[in-house]
Amino acid sequence: MAITLENINAINYSSIATTGTQFRALNAGSSEIGNALNFALDLSETKAYRLTRGVLNTVNTAEEYESDAKSLIDWAKVGNSQQRQIVAKAIRNDGGHSGNLFMVHSISEMTKTDARAFMIDYLDSGGTTKAVTEWLSIAGNVLRKNQGKAPNTAGFVVDAAEWVVDKVEDVVDSIAEAIEAVVDAIINAGKSLVEIVGDVISWAIEEVGGLVQALLEVGKSIGDILKAAWDYGIAGVKKFVKAIIAIGKEIGEVLVYAVSQTAEMLEGFVDALITAAVSVGRILEWAAGQIVSITSKIVQTLVDIGKSVGTILYSAFQIGINIVGSVAKALISIGKTVGELLITAITQPGDLFNEVVRALNEIGQTIGNLFDEVVGAVADGVKKMTKALISIGKSIVEVVSWAVNKAAEIIKDVIKGVIEAGKSVLDIFTSIAARAIGFIKKVVQALFDIGRTVLNLINDMVQLGIDFARKFITAITEIVGGLLKFANEVLRLTYKAAASLVKTLLDVGLSVIEILGTVVGASYWVFRRMINGIIEHLGPVGDVLDWVLTQVEDTVSDLWHDALLAIRYAKGKLTDAIDWAVNKSDEALEAVLNAWESIEEDLIDFYKAAAELAAIGVNNIFEQIGKATIKLENSVTYVLNYLEKDFIPGIRDFVKGVLDAGYEIASLFVNIANLSLQAFTEVISACLDYGITLTELLTETMKNPGNLLSNFLQAIEEAGQTLDDIYQSVILDTGEQFLDEVTIAWRNLGKPVKDILNAIAEVLYWCNCYSSKHTLKYFRNL
Repeated sequence: MAITLENINAINYSSIATTGTQFRALNAGSSEIGNALNFALDLSETKAYRLTRGVLNTVNTAEEYESDAKSLIDWAKVGNSQQRQIVAKAIRNDGGHSGNLFMVHSISEMTKTDARAFMIDYLDSGGTTKAVTEWLSIAGNVLRKNQGKAPNTAGFVVDAAEWVVDKVEDVVDSIAEAIEAVVDAIINAGKSLVEIVGDVISWAIEEVGGLVQALLEVGKSIGDILKAAWDYGIAGVKKFVKAIIAIGKEIGEVLVYAVSQTAEMLEGFVDALITAAVSVGRILEWAAGQIVSITSKIVQTLVDIGKSVGTILYSAFQIGINIVGSVAKALISIGKTVGELLITAITQPGDLFNEVVRALNEIGQTIGNLFDEVVGAVADGVKKMTKALISIGKSIVEVVSWAVNKAAEIIKDVIKGVIEAGKSVLDIFTSIAARAIGFIKKVVQALFDIGRTVLNLINDMVQLGIDFARKFITAITEIVGGLLKFANEVLRLTYKAAASLVKTLLDVGLSVIEILGTVVGASYWVFRRMINGIIEHLGPVGDVLDWVLTQVEDTVSDLWHDALLAIRYAKGKLTDAIDWAVNKSDEALEAVLNAWESIEEDLIDFYKAAAELAAIGVNNIFEQIGKATIKLENSVTYVLNYLEKDFIPGIRDFVKGVLDAGYEIASLFVNIANLSLQAFTEVISACLDYGITLTELLTETMKNPGNLLSNFLQAIEEAGQTLDDIYQSVILDTGEQFLDEVTIAWRNLGKPVKDILNAIAEVLYWCNCYSSKHTLKYFRNL
């Protein structure tokens, strides 16, 4: 039936249901709905509204609803504001929430001009922005889904929302245009983004994310959205920041806007990011890639919202060591002290402390500065700083150089740190090898303090050659208790192990003097082990005795005793000691002789060895023995008795030696009284050679009873003295005191009377004392 004013006027408009039923009875198609509304509006606005509602109320299928609703909207779209409001109000009231969404979706399909007009009238009809924002959220989520960024949910669970999803997906290629139309329309209608923020503040993040996506699609920037969120309040900030992150936007897009705003706004947005489960580390990672001023601003903001220095540093470290430096610099730039950073970082897990140290070093903090900040400030601070410095590539010598002028405890902690950083003692020695003794001494002392033994240190020391070895040994000798420590360690070694140690030291180039210097003052047992090793690997004992000679000032020192005793134990040739001493000095021989006796070696063996040396051309050996015998107060008789029996040629040298040593002639004559004529002759000859006068010898002879005078006269004659020489001494030098005894002794020896008288006469003649009285007396004596 054709629609006319008459049949439209004939409808009973008493209720929406009646109106709809009677309209449907006219069998009018969708295309006739517009004409029918024109006629109804001519009758009244109320009748037009009830007819609109009646049409919607009487549809049988969804498809019919869409078709008829579209006809209603098309009628209103080309009409005036009154018509648009009638349709918008009818659709909203008929469908409620679904009607609002349907209406907004319908607006999205219009041209921008139509959409603007319809949006204003939709709102004027009682519509709200909530349906608009909901539609935008749905459309935004669909758009993200089709961009390969699926939302966390499929959208709203209400039927209308699902219908909108279906519709939007059907025209996905034009979603952007639809969104633009709706946004343009709502803004044109005078609604702000702030109001939109308010509409969605209670929504789930996924829904807000859809709205954000829709707004971005139509050219709204992150900044625009964040500004609106800020203007709404902190709840809006947190909600929208979280939504922005949820849809996959980078935190930098939030921060780029935020850093250009006030400090208060920056704090709000940073806090919102953290609330949105963005870690402090990610925020710092972004900041570290910006210019210094922005990095500092972000770090300051984190501090202002309550993040500690420790949290900030550790968060940066968790992201990557490459950003720790930037963050540390930023913390310094905002007024945090080097000490605060270090003390905070040192208590954090992992290698954070190392990286903070690296960063501070890179910005100009010296090793000294860094150490000074932790000394006494935190437990094990020096040790931990040492480990950190080594780990970032500082050399051992750089680190240790700071410590050597500090207290011993600090040096010890530094050395501990170096070792705990994975460096060996050899590494330490290699690093400091060129340094002065004083430097090395302090390092060695520190190694002692942390439990290293001298023997273990030697194993590393020898690998660096003779120059360092000498410094090392010198250092040990200068360390208080160093030699004692070494000696005690040697004492615990077997003889074999001690010999191996000595060989190691010899191989590196140390001299025997240097090696033995390490056990000065040690017990005999230590000394014996070292000498045993030296003799085992070198052979001759001279080097050992050379060292002893440098250590003592007297020849009776116990050290000589210990040396010979140790040489004997080591199966070294004791006689080599005699050979060494003879070629060294009188004092050396004296010392060896004394030591020989002190270790209860037979002196005869000593004299035999000396005789062997003399026999092969070693000069003056028994002269030295003579001197030593007197100085040591040994028995002269004992030596002379040996020489008398086994080495007559040594008597003359021996006598010269004892006389040089100040031995009295009187004492000597006591010792020679029982010598054989041959030995006695050697003694007398030695005395004459030495410059003892015949008169002195005669006088001492006459003090001794027995046949000594006969031996004496024979000896001096054998020594080349004439009768004239003898009687000159008897008559002139001794005043005829011994004239009778001498003359009788000569007669008893068978000397011709004539020779005796001639000698006497010769002496008397030359002294002008010749007389018959004298001659008669002498004859009578004969």
